Amino acid sequence: MSMTISGLVILLGLGSIALSGGLKYGIDFAGGTLIQLQFKTPPDIEVIRDGLKTIALGESTIQEFGSKRDILIRVQRSEEKLEAVGSKVRNSLGEKFNKEDITIERVEMVGPKVGRDLREKALLSILYAIIG
Repeated sequence: MSMTISGLVILLGLGSIALSGGLKYGIDFAGGTLIQLQFKTPPDIEVIRDGLKTIALGESTIQEFGSKRDILIRVQRSEEKLEAVGSKVRNSLGEKFNKEDITIERVEMVGPKVGRDLREKALLSILYAIIG
């Protein structure tokens, strides 16, 4: 009986994933750029979002990280060098905030090959966990 219920729950979960358009991979699995900024005062995320519209970074995710002054920006893919992306973001946000109040803490890139390898290993791990 418990095996039947477990199997049903697994099938429902897989069906839910299929109906919602598949898995949504984050930057770790799809590749992209991560920019961590620190502001002197807590910023408004909507103002940051508006500031980033002026530079063509594509779809980005903006969230608080740690304290309300620390912000993480995840950008899907960028062909630019890391330093250029960080400077571009800081300059763009400098129009909305005082540029001296923004510190770039780190800029990291995950390449698509690394992301693909991580994705394959994660999916295999899930499969092994389901099989038992």
